[in-house]
Amino acid sequence: EDPEYVERLAGIAEQLLERMFMLDAIKERITEAALKEHYETTVAGLVPEIEVHARHILVTTEAEALEIVDELDKGADFAELAKARSIGPSSTAGGDLDYFTRSGMMPEFADAAFALEIDQMTRRPIQTQFGWHVIHVIDRREAPPPSFEAMEASLREELSQVIGAGIIEELRASATIEEFPDTLL
Repeated sequence: EDPEYVERLAGIAEQLLERMFMLDAIKERITEAALKEHYETTVAGLVPEIEVHARHILVTTEAEALEIVDELDKGADFAELAKARSIGPSSTAGGDLDYFTRSGMMPEFADAAFALEIDQMTRRPIQTQFGWHVIHVIDRREAPPPSFEAMEASLREELSQVIGAGIIEELRASATIEEFPDTLL
């Protein structure tokens, strides 16, 4: 029954009412069509990132990597050498790393892979913290945009903010707003 407690409780109830009003109003306006439209707009604004499809052979020494380059120059099959000699986890797949972006790999590895043309391999092994790599680029492409499903949560959040700001503008337009001089604050 403390007056300060009652006043604070009323303030909290008012904040909760405002929040529930906004949540309900936003929820009504976020439709599947609005989300899809926001997705299309967002994807259209993305700058496509380049991906490289490569395979590699990872060994512990530069000398061993140079031997592998020599064997490849003599016609050895890259995938078979990767299976037989690579210590990397992709060895069972013939060293295939699938498509990756520059940011998805260690800088030294990415710089080398992205400098190669399709069907080229590194002439000098590339050293990373994992060892020495011989890299062969299979393909390059523009990365496909993220799927709607992958972006849905962030789209919903962005759209909620836009809709919430719109609701506040609508309320301001229909309200009488009194401004008090700073001296009263």
